[in-house]
Amino acid sequence: MLRASGFFSRTSRMQINRKFNASELSQLVTPKPPKSLQSEFEAKLFVLRKIQVARKKRTEKIESLFQALLSLAFSGDLTAKWREAHMKELLVEMEEQARYLNSNVNDYQKAAELQGSLFESSSRA
Repeated sequence: MLRASGFFSRTSRMQINRKFNASELSQLVTPKPPKSLQSEFEAKLFVLRKIQVARKKRTEKIESLFQALLSLAFSGDLTAKWREAHMKELLVEMEEQARYLNSNVNDYQKAAELQGSLFESSSRA
């Protein structure tokens, strides 16, 4: 508001940076809002600060809970009860996976043997 009215350029000495001294500052008239508006602003600021403090506490609590969850997940404690309750299904799945892996290993061994025999027969010719 003061800048737009040209106050600083009229009263300041010409320098690279426009400055004004203490006497010029003491002459500066600053508008003051009514007391009711100041009280309203103060009340809103108080509520905002309470919200900020509560948000910070919630953020810290969420971070703490997340760290606890990570700890349980990586230690295996998070799913321990579930694994105990579903042990039969897990064992069946593990056996299936082992059979599949063994069959693939056998397939690879057979392929390697076949490739080896093809290589030997082609080198004889």
